[in-house]
This record gives sequence, structure tokens and C-alpha cells, in this order.
Amino acid sequence: MNDVFEKNNYELQIILINQQSKLQIFFFIKIKKFFSRVQLIHIVKNNLITNHIKQMLSKNFDTLIDENRFISVGLMYDLFLRIGPNGINDLREAFGSYIKVINSIEKTENILLIIF
Repeated sequence: MNDVFEKNNYELQIILINQQSKLQIFFFIKIKKFFSRVQLIHIVKNNLITNHIKQMLSKNFDTLIDENRFISVGLMYDLFLRIGPNGINDLREAFGSYIKVINSIEKTENILLIIF
């Protein structure tokens, strides 16, 4: 009777060890897939957004502001926020240069009004 109990106990241990190793393999595969996916998303964000920030801002930002498309500017802000402070700094610089251009145009118009 004791031999049967030990045999069943031994078989149970083998089954548990087998199931535990299967679970470890399963979780390892899931974690590996998750991290691979996160890394892939990070790479895509960097390649599609970071490498083209300056182009997007130089071509579209002034137009968006001039046409009062502030929702689009907000979407651009959210997009740049995903890649971190570098994108936000570029947006801040573009907005600052836009303000400088507008101020210089207004000053020029005021000077012309005074002269003429």
C-alpha cells in the first residue's frame, strides 16, 4: 500500500513539474511577444515621427495656425508628446518662430503706417 502511495506521489510530482515547465515556457513566449511588440511600436514611432518632425512643422504648422485649425495643432501636440520632450521642444520652437514672424510683420505694418 505504501509503495502505491509513493508511486502515485512520484507520478504527481512529475506531472506537476511538467505542467510548471509548460507554464514557464508559455509565459516566456507571451512576455517575449509583448516586449517585441512594444519595441516594434517604439521603432515605428521613432522612424515615422521623430525623423520627420522638422518637415511636418516647416510645411504645415504656419498653415494650421493661419487657418485657425487649433484642433489639428492639438492632435500634432498629442502625436509629438508620444515621442517625448524632443518633439514638444520642436513644436515650441516652431510656435515661437511663428510669433516672431507675426510680430515683425505687425511692426513693419505699423512703421509703414507711420511713414505714409
